Amino acid sequence: MITRNVARLEDIDDDSLIHIFSFLPVVSILALRQTCKRMRAVSMQRIVWQNVYSHEVLHQGLSFPPRDVYSMDAVELERNVRHAIQVGAFWLSPDARPREYIDFQAAHGVSVGKVCFLPGRGDRFLVTVSQGIWSFISVWDIVQMRRDGDHTARATYSPKRMLFSGLVVNSDPGSEGTLAIAALENTAQKIQMLSFSNSCEGKSELRPICTIDTPHRPVALHGDIIIFSDDSSETVVMNWRLGTAALLLSAEEPDELIRKLSNRCLQVVTTRGGILVVRARSMALFPQPELRSANEPSLPYRPLASHSFGWIDGMSIEVQMPSLESGTNGTVAPISILLRTEVDDPWSPTPCTLDLFTLLPNPAWTPGNYPPEADMQETLLDTAPSTPSSSITSPYIFPPIHSSISVPTARGALRCSDVILRPYGTAVWIKPRPRSVDLTMMDVHASTTQGPARPRPSETLLASVFPGPLRSRHPDLPTEREIWSRQLEEEREWSAIDYDEGLGRIALGSGQGKVTVLDLRQW
Repeated sequence: MITRNVARLEDIDDDSLIHIFSFLPVVSILALRQTCKRMRAVSMQRIVWQNVYSHEVLHQGLSFPPRDVYSMDAVELERNVRHAIQVGAFWLSPDARPREYIDFQAAHGVSVGKVCFLPGRGDRFLVTVSQGIWSFISVWDIVQMRRDGDHTARATYSPKRMLFSGLVVNSDPGSEGTLAIAALENTAQKIQMLSFSNSCEGKSELRPICTIDTPHRPVALHGDIIIFSDDSSETVVMNWRLGTAALLLSAEEPDELIRKLSNRCLQVVTTRGGILVVRARSMALFPQPELRSANEPSLPYRPLASHSFGWIDGMSIEVQMPSLESGTNGTVAPISILLRTEVDDPWSPTPCTLDLFTLLPNPAWTPGNYPPEADMQETLLDTAPSTPSSSITSPYIFPPIHSSISVPTARGALRCSDVILRPYGTAVWIKPRPRSVDLTMMDVHASTTQGPARPRPSETLLASVFPGPLRSRHPDLPTEREIWSRQLEEEREWSAIDYDEGLGRIALGSGQGKVTVLDLRQW
């Protein structure tokens, strides 16, 4: 009689089990977790999820929170890894649709002018701004909405006789200043810093904690640093807590007629090598400024380099997340620029495109090669803004290089022409309603003899994966996909959009006051 020794899982030591787990997909790890207490204990060890992160997230180019993995405990690491894989499954599937969505009425009879996800705080809050007689801000708990259908705003802020003309959220969830708004009260313009507090008992509040007297609008907010700008050439970088600041001064247009037109600031990107100020007609790269108090002498900073794309309809700029193969080699990371040009004739048959450009790092630049501040400012003041100074090397090579990637998109009028590009290369934008030569498609031409008017086609939400870690690992991903389209007549015009790449969520505000939140996760 032959006796065979059959190995059982419970007889395997922990180190060997952890090694076995490193070869298993997440669904198998979770299945083994259900078999016994020992498997559960082993599957919850941090090393198990560190291995999963390396194999299924990092090496697959999936988006992950911008935090050090080693600072996360086992529970947080597992949650983020599983979330990243779920969101990645959406992008890796060529025909995936959002897993679920939430619709709610954020305003009645007025348009939603802006939607913004609040980073951190349990990844559960969305901010909306609407304009009635006066402006009002609302904070919504989208996790609670999904769980129990409660569509009540957790906090609101709507002072009487006040209009809001700009809003940014703080990228640092631990900062006391959650939001910054440009508020017009009577004829006085100012920036208000608002703090959002949320207790476990469900009590929430938006309250002002700081006021900056300035006619400019906020563009970026990172911890204690706020950046605000006018519609022409001035950009201010300020520590709102200390009151120290620096002025960045872009070149003015030589043409007086063009100079009178708005050149509003669209975005400000801070990089290791400087500050990139993006306006409607130009972009300029500045060195990192030294912030000074109001009683200290200071000169305005001039651009190291600048470029103009002409008139644009929408632009999004992101510092690229380096792929596993490329790394950073101690230099600044490339900057991706996705833009939709200004549409002069929305009825032209010529297709419109989204074009991707790249600002490449300058190999001649090294950190700390700027001269002392006083000498640098004097040099910059005497330097033509379109070219870098001979004594100061720009960290990026101007002009931006066209990547030869163009995504066709239909022409047409849009209330929301934003394009949103994120660090891992995923992007979303709104495609206008398709046009038709059949005039009966238009309500004003429909008649009873022709039967009931057919519903007008709706706008469409499109998405793509541009160069970045995800496409470098999966080069055959489609360049464009339709992910959402609503046929309801009252929701055909979107007025605001925001996209959180790490959470896999998209928020759409409509001209009728409704908000739709899409969840892209797949499992």
